[in-house]
Amino acid sequence: MLANIPATQTVIEITGPGGPEMLAPATRPVPEPKAGEVLIRIAAAGVNRADCLQRMGRYPMPSGAPDIPGLECSGTVVKLGAGVIEWRAGDQVCALMVGDGYGAYAAAPSVQCLPIPAGVSLVDAGGLPETFCTVWTNVFERMRLRAGEVFLVAGRVERHRRHRDPAGESVWRQGAGHGGLRREVPGMPRFRSFLRGCELFRFSQFGDLTCVS
Repeated sequence: MLANIPATQTVIEITGPGGPEMLAPATRPVPEPKAGEVLIRIAAAGVNRADCLQRMGRYPMPSGAPDIPGLECSGTVVKLGAGVIEWRAGDQVCALMVGDGYGAYAAAPSVQCLPIPAGVSLVDAGGLPETFCTVWTNVFERMRLRAGEVFLVAGRVERHRRHRDPAGESVWRQGAGHGGLRREVPGMPRFRSFLRGCELFRFSQFGDLTCVS
């Protein structure tokens, strides 16, 4: 256990359904990690669509889930629950959670924690678990995508790559570890012709930008 763990923390509560103005700071106890959990001092938390829908009152949380939003975070392990052997106090991790990410501390199952990837900052890692786990579950476990297959990601792409589709980026990066997936760009004439032949997609041209939907 690391020293200087306070008894209370600042969290962000949802005071009622509505816009971002319904988020407000509040004081809550720092949780005690249960068996199989680690206590994380949070450095960053991801903001996901589910968090926004929860704030708007359109995403009821399952019974027993915390009322504090935040489905993923990154930070430093400061305390171990009983039976945890894969982590040590001081390890930097990112974690997938059912809630409580919008706080200074959160307890998370140790099996839902991941090491910070090389080259990724501790803050940036706060936005990795939700996207990467979603892609892994749906693309590789459920769809069983294999090396050599083509996978079309219908995401938002803007010129000069200033805005990227995080799910699409996750597919390419995880696919590289599975023997490599062929990456096709909708702006390529050959691939564009293939999609038009499928008669399932609508094309919009904005200068040198081709959008597929």
